[in-house]
Amino acid sequence: MTRVHPQLQEVRVQHAWGGQLGFTFDRMPHIGRIDCITHALGYCGTSVAMSTYFGQLAADWIAGDGLPSCWQRPFPAVRLYRERPWFLPAVGSYYQLWDRF
Repeated sequence: MTRVHPQLQEVRVQHAWGGQLGFTFDRMPHIGRIDCITHALGYCGTSVAMSTYFGQLAADWIAGDGLPSCWQRPFPAVRLYRERPWFLPAVGSYYQLWDRF
């Protein structure tokens, strides 16, 4: 944090957020419908801004407006992934090691 914002050198951090976070494989948010249920998900770290925008898109779409074509796209397929993130422990270990350096 202080490498990016050196002026924060003397500021004490009192609270920090931690937890699990889901990312889409294309790192893009998605909006769509499955069985008449509208969903908006996959904000990939931009949830404050994008969830507000996608909430409005979803509301407009439900109310009868069209969905902008730039958001009409399928989830990307990924080889060897079958809805079970078998690779996450290895990725987590890699980034924990990377954080130490």
